[in-house]
Amino acid sequence: MVNMPTFKAKELLPVYALVSTEGVLVDDALAKLKETIAKDISDTNTEYFHAAEVKMESVVQSAQTLPFLSKRRFIHIAHIEKLKAKEQDALLRYIEEPNSTTILCLSGSKIDQRTKLGKSLVKNKFLFNMSAPNQKELPKWITQRSKEQGCSLEMDAAFLLSDLIGNDLALLERAIEKAALYVHPEKEITFEVVQECVAATRLHSVFELNDAIGSRNTALALTLLKSVIDGGENALLVLTMLARHLRQLVGIKSLAGYSLSEYDLAKEIGSRHFLIQSLKGQANNYSLIELQGALKKIGECDLQIKSSRVPPVFALQTYITKLLEPNR
Repeated sequence: MVNMPTFKAKELLPVYALVSTEGVLVDDALAKLKETIAKDISDTNTEYFHAAEVKMESVVQSAQTLPFLSKRRFIHIAHIEKLKAKEQDALLRYIEEPNSTTILCLSGSKIDQRTKLGKSLVKNKFLFNMSAPNQKELPKWITQRSKEQGCSLEMDAAFLLSDLIGNDLALLERAIEKAALYVHPEKEITFEVVQECVAATRLHSVFELNDAIGSRNTALALTLLKSVIDGGENALLVLTMLARHLRQLVGIKSLAGYSLSEYDLAKEIGSRHFLIQSLKGQANNYSLIELQGALKKIGECDLQIKSSRVPPVFALQTYITKLLEPNR
């Protein structure tokens, strides 16, 4: 199973490096760390950085600063795999002599343990490397994830989900959420439930809808939307998946200047490397401002679906039509 770290407030470390190729596991570990040892640290004593966008000297200076009316500060450097080689020395010097009143958290998809930085993290036992479950372990992970969301899931249903979706933990999590919504207020997800609300579409119809939106094909997008909703897909799940797709396109745009490989870019935006060329083509159909504006409007559509008497499909149709209007 997943080798998730255990954090103990009584065994506080000055540095935590949380690493996994699965963003879901990194997010889980980060949330667990904050809840265990950093929940009482105020916003005043908390700082967040992106490894590719900040000088480590500045981060080290912040880490050396004494906390304000508190015992500790919490500093988080995300996307540590993007840390430039020339920036590693400053971070390495700090890790060898950390400030006892600061908790420094590094997170990302990987840290090269052959580098001085990687070796130092290993030597000091600051590195927590989390591996994703393999195909055999996946059903157990799915059932555990369901329990965490307040539902029980039959093992047969877990095997079906793993067969349908594979080991993409982010998509599995969304499928569990979808199944939980489907059975609400009941708490049991059966094999038949997964057949009805996940296997019926295998999520492919929603992906096709997102691709049509990415291609700015209004007629096809509206046709697919009707098919998806008529097929029983939950409107909020459709909107959630669309928001994810738009965030990926924003990521493509925002990271265009970094010359990342398809594999690294896929990890950065939460996709698969073989989808990157298609996503790049779709991103070229929009300006960054358009995509950012579309993401902001997602919240309005979400509120309309939840609180308006307007049919959810109409709210989605209106949103998509406005998004795809030419010369916006």
